[in-house]
Amino acid sequence: GVYYTPHQVADFIVRAVDDLSREAFGLKDGIAAEEMKVLDFACGTGTFLKATLERMLPKHHLTSVEVARWRGKILRDLYGFELLFTPYVIAHTLLGQTLQEHGIILQQRDHLKVFLTNTLDLAQNAIPASLPNLRREGEGAYLAKTATSILSIIGNPPYFNGDSQENKCEFIDSLLADYKPKGERKTNLTDLYVKFFRFADWKIATQGRG
Repeated sequence: GVYYTPHQVADFIVRAVDDLSREAFGLKDGIAAEEMKVLDFACGTGTFLKATLERMLPKHHLTSVEVARWRGKILRDLYGFELLFTPYVIAHTLLGQTLQEHGIILQQRDHLKVFLTNTLDLAQNAIPASLPNLRREGEGAYLAKTATSILSIIGNPPYFNGDSQENKCEFIDSLLADYKPKGERKTNLTDLYVKFFRFADWKIATQGRG
């Protein structure tokens, strides 16, 4: 199910993550810290990532030096995964507009790390070289899932407890066994919401931090 999060809820969650990053990891700059990488693993139209930008960027008019620094950090440390094409496009547009409002203009060669991908699937599909943009999306998403250390995973994952082929991914389904005690019959353990939570659990456990 696709349900979009009210911006007030996203703002509250981002503020909580900001506070926790200071308390739990000793990051004095919180969500804006140099070592902080943020992922929204079901980013939709970018509501949580927009709230993250609003929280981390200074409120004053940025100097040219600050613009360059913040532009580099955002292109390097802000991540999003989205399965559906339309919200993916809207997210890129919304985030670009938000940055522009803060005086940060993305160049033509710049590409936000918001990827068109299935969060729950680690398989790398063979994308022909004749489709370089799509190939770059797949490679970038795979690196973010497997090799990039993400300190904070936020978002509002989809809820769906139905049985459909599209919701079956060998990678995440194999990890769900850890959430099922012997004899467990509750079917909602295979809800998409639980699968997304399991992905975040796996990602942080693999990193050892988050």
